[in-house]
Amino acid sequence: MQWTGKSLRMAAALLMLPAVLAAKPYEKGPEGPTWRWWRRPEKSAPAAQMIHARDLLQAGKLRKAAKEFRALVDTWPDVPEAADAQREYARVLHRRGKSDDAFAEYQFLLERYGNQAPYNDTLEQMLTIATERMNRKAATLLFGGFTDPLKAVPLFEKILELAPGWEKAPEVSWLIGRANELGGEREEAVKCYAATQYRYPDSPFAEKSAFDKSYVLYTMSQQRLKDDYLAESAWTSLTLYLQSWPHSERADKAIQYRNHLFSQRAQRAYEKASFYHKTAKNPEAALIAYRRFLQQFPNSGWTTLAEMRIQELTNLLERKNANK
Repeated sequence: MQWTGKSLRMAAALLMLPAVLAAKPYEKGPEGPTWRWWRRPEKSAPAAQMIHARDLLQAGKLRKAAKEFRALVDTWPDVPEAADAQREYARVLHRRGKSDDAFAEYQFLLERYGNQAPYNDTLEQMLTIATERMNRKAATLLFGGFTDPLKAVPLFEKILELAPGWEKAPEVSWLIGRANELGGEREEAVKCYAATQYRYPDSPFAEKSAFDKSYVLYTMSQQRLKDDYLAESAWTSLTLYLQSWPHSERADKAIQYRNHLFSQRAQRAYEKASFYHKTAKNPEAALIAYRRFLQQFPNSGWTTLAEMRIQELTNLLERKNANK
């Protein structure tokens, strides 16, 4: 995704978001369908069917066990055994490598049997599947495999939708930014990291998101060295990070990146002033640019040179005015 001036302004605005995006309390999501395509069970009662399905599972007959767990849920959706059967069905699908289907079945479990399902454990399983999806390689004939982290974004988003107040919601929110970053959607990653930072200000993932957001902006600025606005956004983000977490284990890295940006920005500002001076032959504009440079970068490697140029241009303009 191309980084535009408009999107950069949006990213800058995100840096200043107030901490009103506090974590929401848990709200039960909408219930899913109460029935699916019916499968005939091999036993005539729910309890017997449950025992039969678990015996198949213990015997290693995963495909058959999955069918029988599903048949119990389809045939007797409201019996006490149904929630456990639905959970087992999702677990077997995951064991068989059918991760996307397993995620959908865990979602169905929470939506249909929210009061009976092991809430935290189910969310943990969904998070595991989504994280695996983010890191999973897709096989190709020529290149051996590649990752497609963006495929995990809807899964992480669904978890947050189902459980915005879950204790691991900050991590899930951060993972959305991470998946976007890994997938090359860096503008979206910046926005997601910023949202995590301000929605969960008391979580360790606020600090992590603030650093990752700054790092993404920094790496982008290194690929577009002539983009002053992008460099300033990265520098501002790193500065705010260091003000908020000065003792973080990532602080040294943040200082390194910020100092590098400071040097680059100072050089660019000096070169602009020098252009007015040496190339455009515009001493008035050059004098203004050199003075602005000293205000912005008073302690850079070009400070002494700028002071010398200011004195030189001041003398030149005084002589010029005296001869009028």
